Formats: sequence, C-alpha cells, structure tokens
Amino acid sequence: MTIATRSTRSTGSSKRGLLDPINDWLGITRWAIDRFTTANAVTEYRLKLGLWATVGLAVPNLTIRFIAGLVLTWAWWLDGVDGSVARKRKEDGHDDDPDGIGAYLDAIRDKQLWLATSAMLVVCYDMSSATRWLLLITGAIEVGLYVVRQQDFRSAHRANRAIRSRLPGKIKMALEVTSHVAIIVANVFIGMVDQLSELVANTSLAIAIPFAIMSLIDKLLARRR
Repeated sequence: MTIATRSTRSTGSSKRGLLDPINDWLGITRWAIDRFTTANAVTEYRLKLGLWATVGLAVPNLTIRFIAGLVLTWAWWLDGVDGSVARKRKEDGHDDDPDGIGAYLDAIRDKQLWLATSAMLVVCYDMSSATRWLLLITGAIEVGLYVVRQQDFRSAHRANRAIRSRLPGKIKMALEVTSHVAIIVANVFIGMVDQLSELVANTSLAIAIPFAIMSLIDKLLARRR
C-alpha cells in the first residue's frame, strides 16, 4: 500500500519508502527483522493479526472493539513495515525474494484483509445506505482485481505485470482503508454515525472507486501487451 512498494526488490532498486525513516527511527524495522527475518513473514503475520482484529471488531463489546481497532491499525501499519524490511535486508546483502513474489503477496494480502473487514462492517456496523452501497461497489471491484491478479500471477508470461504495483492502486487502497477508519471510529469511539465520519467514509470510497476501476482496466489491458 505504501509508496515505493516491495516491487523494488525484484527490480534491484534501492528507492526508500515513505515510512522507512519512521520505521527505522522507531526501531520497528529492526524489531521486525529480529522477529520475522523476512518481509514475506511480516506480510503473513499482519494478515493473521488483521483478521483476528476484524473478528474482535465484530464482538458487540466496546472495550473489545476498541482494542481490536488498535490492533487493526497496527496490522495496517505493518503493511509499510514489510517493505522497510525487504529494502533493509536487501541493503544488507540478503536476497529473500529471488522469485519476486513479495510485492504480489503484499497486494493479495491487502485485498484479503480489506475485503474481510468490509464484509464484517457491512454486516455488523451502523452506516448510512449510501456508505453501505459504496462499500459494496468498491468491494465488488476489489474482488475482480483479486481474481485478475491471481490469474495473471499463475500465467508465467504475465507474472511481472501481475507483480508490478502502480500509483492508482496505492492511492485506492489508502482511500479504502480511510473509509474503514471512519466507519470504525464512528461506531466504536463516537458511538454513533455522525455527519463527519459519514462524509469521510463516503468521500474516500467515492474517490477510490475510479482508481479501483483504473487499476482493474490497467491489469486487463496488460494482458494484451
């Protein structure tokens, strides 16, 4: 999700991610390397952590939901940490991802976590009908992207295009996560669906949908190249 994603590993680029200086300063990169060693291990961990947090957010208890919300926030922060780990490990001379599947795995796990959390929110949380429909529409496009990425990755001649992450996809995911934050904050921290949280959620999803469509079209057009 972060700018300068882990696709840099397969290209050999040393471009730094936006969160790399923060993760390094806080010691998170070093902690993740000591705890998980590789970026792919971080990716798998954050998916499991995020799914458990999603389950916690479905429990009708404000204390549990509050804790689960913090855990989910940490899981999404780790979306930038796996890239920091990948680049740091590469700088240290370790090639943990010779097949270049890390960036593909990162994107797939993003979609799995976002779709699971979206489904939970639609079922368990209060939101306006407009927000619910925008969430469902965005989710449908994400399912399409998920299927296309899976198919392309399994086709050897399109593997590199499946791995490559473009700017519209990164912006889209950031907006989609923002919509989740607004819905969760309204229900867990405010205790009601207020106008500001609804505006943030709806605006984020309304902007994300064109980017999601652009990303899907880009993936489909890549099949012709």
